[in-house]
Amino acid sequence: MKRFFIFAIVIMNFALFSQTDFKKAPSFRLENIEGNHVLLDSLVNDGPVVINFWASWCKPCKEELPEFKKISNEFKERGLKVVLITVDKPSQVQKASNYLKTKGISLELLKDCSMDTYKSFGGSGTVPYTFLIDKNKNIVFKKRGQINYEELHSEVEKIIK
Repeated sequence: MKRFFIFAIVIMNFALFSQTDFKKAPSFRLENIEGNHVLLDSLVNDGPVVINFWASWCKPCKEELPEFKKISNEFKERGLKVVLITVDKPSQVQKASNYLKTKGISLELLKDCSMDTYKSFGGSGTVPYTFLIDKNKNIVFKKRGQINYEELHSEVEKIIK
């Protein structure tokens, strides 16, 4: 009988600690470059979303942008959206938009000049900061600092069937 209880405790601990407990992404309403408001809820309607907080003055941010374009092109037919959120000052937002255009990157660009959304995601002064959010608004992956294609591809592949 004692062995049964030990076995049951081990099984219960395994079940408790093997569950993945995802944190929910905070809701937001941000303006895009055209002046329209975009909600996180509307972004996740059709599938997962990659969100990247970046700034036009940030060299690592600019270096990783082609990776997001590549991921978007590869997975958009399977429902993935990639959204770039600039934390530039209002006077620099057009510079960020122009930079994307010169690099042929036509991903959704949202403005978080107050950095309120960035902070609600746990941001604290360093960009880039990348999140992968599933269709249930769970943050399934996050990375501070520059991300590469292989790492991002691996994480996206895990949630897109």
